[in-house]
Amino acid sequence: MTENLPFVSVVVPLYNNEATIRECLQSLLKQDYAKQRYEVIVVDNNSKDRSTEIINEFPVKYAEERKVRSSYAARNKGINHAKGNIIAFIDADCIADDEWLRKGVEAILGGGDIGCVAGKVSAYRPLTYVERYLYRKDIFAQKKEGSPEFPFPYAKTGNVFYKKEVFAKIGLFEERWISAGDADLSWRMQLETDFKIKFSDEAVVFHKHRSTLQTMFLQSMKYGIGFSLLCKKYRNKIPSRKPKEVLWVFFRLFYCFMSAVIFYFCNKENMPEEKRDVYLDLISFMGWEIGRIIGSVKNRVFAV
Repeated sequence: MTENLPFVSVVVPLYNNEATIRECLQSLLKQDYAKQRYEVIVVDNNSKDRSTEIINEFPVKYAEERKVRSSYAARNKGINHAKGNIIAFIDADCIADDEWLRKGVEAILGGGDIGCVAGKVSAYRPLTYVERYLYRKDIFAQKKEGSPEFPFPYAKTGNVFYKKEVFAKIGLFEERWISAGDADLSWRMQLETDFKIKFSDEAVVFHKHRSTLQTMFLQSMKYGIGFSLLCKKYRNKIPSRKPKEVLWVFFRLFYCFMSAVIFYFCNKENMPEEKRDVYLDLISFMGWEIGRIIGSVKNRVFAV
């Protein structure tokens, strides 16, 4: 029974998601959680398509973020409208498992020092070779361990639950960031409070991955730009590359570009997946590194 569980606010940032928002909201409204114990808040970030018309078909709360074009600004707007003591985030191109809300709440209630729960993000019906590649790479796997470039674990906002008191202690998302705001928020929580992250493979959402080479490349580039913002804010935590490593990156970029040209003119559909994955690895790497270069120039930080 979920009648005794806490009231939860589910926040969904939205920008031109007419192709996916209906299935997302349908999944959220059929959760095995008492209907009177949660609300769904959709925050439109100045969509130009039919998204708003679709939202009007559902009994959900609607808010707008028109001033700042950023998913994090939209999430902040949702937080400010939320009534729940727990705030769950899911993206508009995700579909929640029927038990998602209950499993996430049960996990965050599992200990007083748990500030957020990062759920599992699986691929939703991968059809194109790019979607299948991203599925195999598990690109939305939650960052459970630290690394030189990402020294702390963090929760990705496509599937995460936060106690509302966390925001009262550390503030909201960096609303003008285009990426990496999820890492920044998780890191601030760990550095500034005693709260910890818990990872749950039982709270599951299904994500519709990028389906084309162009959108995959742009997504990788966006992540690279976001990383530059982390480098600027956490310059004492993230080690800089050595000069030889930087030279090697530019050499690999040239190699990746030539490989991408070759791949573009190949018969990609009939190519063995193992061989195709090698090219897609290079294209993804190229997007990430170009994003880091752009972010370094734009944000005046050495993140190359």
